[in-house]
Amino acid sequence: MVVKRKGDSVTPLLVEAFDTLGLQLKELQRKRRQTSKVPEAAGEIGSGFGKIKRLSPYESYGFIVASDGREIYFHENALKDLAMDQLAEGDDVSFGVAEGHKGPQATWVRAI
Repeated sequence: MVVKRKGDSVTPLLVEAFDTLGLQLKELQRKRRQTSKVPEAAGEIGSGFGKIKRLSPYESYGFIVASDGREIYFHENALKDLAMDQLAEGDDVSFGVAEGHKGPQATWVRAI
């Protein structure tokens, strides 16, 4: 990273340059954290396998029946490497699950 400043006094320019550099480094760290996120989100309480039980493609959500019998809600935003129109009831999926506002919710869903 490069910070360029011009002026009469060196000390205030150095302070400003280091402040700017610090802000640029924080922004770079934030961007790197976002691109290196893995499907296992913070607060995730587990993962598993299941089948698509019900789809509501026009409302952008659906439900998965986990292998242990639990019903897991998922939103279209949780789909990884596929779209809602590529899913059908009965499809096998893997997923991560966290506690949502109204019960278990998939944080990510992948077709098997």
